[in-house]
Amino acid sequence: MAPLVSIVMPVYNGGPYLRRCLDGILAQTLTDFELIVVDDASTDETPIVLASYAMKDERISVITHASNLHAGSSRNDGLDAACGTYVLFLDADDLFEPTLLECVVSCAQRAKAEVVLYGADEFRGKPGNWVDTPYLNSAFVPKKLLFNWKDVPNRIFQVCTPEPWTKLFLRSFVQGEGLRFQGMQNANDLYFTMAALALATRIATCPDRLIHHRVGRAGSIQGCKSAEPLAFLEALRALQKTLKQRCLLGPLSVSFANLALFHCIYNRQAPADWACVFSELGVLGLSRKELAIESDYRLFVEMALESSDERLGELGYGAEFWREAARCELCRARESEAELCRVKESASFRLGSSLTLLPRKLRSVLSPGD
Repeated sequence: MAPLVSIVMPVYNGGPYLRRCLDGILAQTLTDFELIVVDDASTDETPIVLASYAMKDERISVITHASNLHAGSSRNDGLDAACGTYVLFLDADDLFEPTLLECVVSCAQRAKAEVVLYGADEFRGKPGNWVDTPYLNSAFVPKKLLFNWKDVPNRIFQVCTPEPWTKLFLRSFVQGEGLRFQGMQNANDLYFTMAALALATRIATCPDRLIHHRVGRAGSIQGCKSAEPLAFLEALRALQKTLKQRCLLGPLSVSFANLALFHCIYNRQAPADWACVFSELGVLGLSRKELAIESDYRLFVEMALESSDERLGELGYGAEFWREAARCELCRARESEAELCRVKESASFRLGSSLTLLPRKLRSVLSPGD
């Protein structure tokens, strides 16, 4: 008989944290689940740990990759092997409340939901020092049992962050929509989760913080962005294409543009021509009032001014943009003037002026025509 929940967990060199993670899953109050662990070609003790746990509990199965394919491909392989009514994607270095499965499945069943969003917090180093983090943004969630994009068209992509481990999915919904993770090293979950939010007709929320997410671990995806610095753009373009195909890009344009701007700002150090990227992704049409975070407008303008200066006039930026651009340029000029004054007042500048005073006077005497 098929289990109620399929838990898919990619792991790569998770040895130091894996046992505690697996123990947390096996201690769940809801026991009707299968755990599909995808070992993404680990080189540490991970295979030994997984083999020992799989021998002790028949609910655990292991898929082993011959080469490292990253978390997105690993989740796809686990999803293909899953047979539960619901599917949950967890990370191998996180910790879980023992009622995680019970709470989210109960919410899904009660509401007949296709997607359930729930809360999480973070910890760095020693577990127990939880830091509340807005993985679920209650300010944008409609006050009703079920909702979809029609209830919050301008904020559907802002109700939660893209991480898949704060979401439970009805597996038939995922299969029916053909949702897949992208195979990139980072940002591989952005398309999957945001497309699910746009396509789901029945979304429910469970505000409890049920996941304790480990941050700051060496080798984590957050620490490997330099390998594929523009992966987030590939994800955003794929989402934009799907929305366009499903005739959703128009009604969700403000929310999508906010999503795109957020990820561009987060990846500001990436080698991109931001003025052109903003034009391509519909960001340039955003007014300050339409921003989910109004203070981001200044950053949006500054990033656009940093690149493609010769093309800015051709890209359709409006009057509000140019007014902010003028303020930015004025602030830059004032900052430069203030910095020049600070330099002139510094001890090193005064010393240098004293040392060069005589040579400068001699040059003026010997070269009066200069």
